[in-house]
Amino acid sequence: MPGKGGYPEYDWHLGSYARDLKYEPESLRKLGEVFFDDYSNPLDINLAEFIRNMIVKIGFMMFARDLLQKTIHGKQIPTHYHLSTFIFFSKAFLDAVANVLNFHYELGFERGKIDLKLKSFIDKLRNKDSDLANQISKEDDWIRSVVSLRDEMIHKKSPLIIFYSKADKTGKSPADTTVKMPIEPVSLFNWEKDEAELKEKYGKIEQDILPFCQIWISKADWLLQLVCEKLLVSVEKYGKN
Repeated sequence: MPGKGGYPEYDWHLGSYARDLKYEPESLRKLGEVFFDDYSNPLDINLAEFIRNMIVKIGFMMFARDLLQKTIHGKQIPTHYHLSTFIFFSKAFLDAVANVLNFHYELGFERGKIDLKLKSFIDKLRNKDSDLANQISKEDDWIRSVVSLRDEMIHKKSPLIIFYSKADKTGKSPADTTVKMPIEPVSLFNWEKDEAELKEKYGKIEQDILPFCQIWISKADWLLQLVCEKLLVSVEKYGKN
C-alpha cells in the first residue's frame, strides 16, 4: 500500500533508491500487505531483512544506471566508476536472492556456498521447489555472466577499459563522444590480442552501456518478482506463527 508520498511504507524500503523510484511490482506489494502488521511488524524479522537486502541491491543497480545516463556523454572516469558499481551490485543482488532462498527453504548452506551459480545450491533448492529452481536455471547464462564479469574486474583485468566511439579511417574523432564498454573485459597491456579475439567472437569490440544495464535490471526485476510470488504463497498459507 502506498504511503502519503506515493511510495511503499513497508520498512524494507527504507534506505533504498527503489523507494525513491516507487518501485513496487505487484508481487512485492501483495507480499508487503500480508507480511507486515501496520507496516512496521513483519511476520519474520530475519526474512524481512533478507527481502529488504534484495530491494536495496536492485535499487542500487537502478541508481547506478541513472547516474550513468548523466555521465556516458564524454565523462569517461565517472562512467567507469558507475559502471563498475552497477556490475558489483548486480552480483550483490544475486547473492541477496540466494540468501532469501537459503533462509526461507532452510537449505542449510553457509557463506560462499550460498550462490545461485552453484549446481549444489540449485539442486538442493529443486528438492524444495522444483518449479522455482527450474525457472532460475533458465537464466543460468545471465547469472554466470554477472559472476564472471564481476570476478574478472576484481581479480584480473582492472580497470575495465571503456572508451569513446573510435575515430574514422581518416583519424577524425567522432562527433558522438558517448562512452562505450567492451563486450568482455579487455587488458590495457594486451589490447591488440583481446581486440582481435572479440572481433572474431562477436564481430565487434564495444557495446552501448545503457542497454546493457537495462537488460540486467530487467532480469533482476523478473527474479525478484518470481521470489516474491513464491514467498507470498507461503506467507498466505501459514500466516503468523
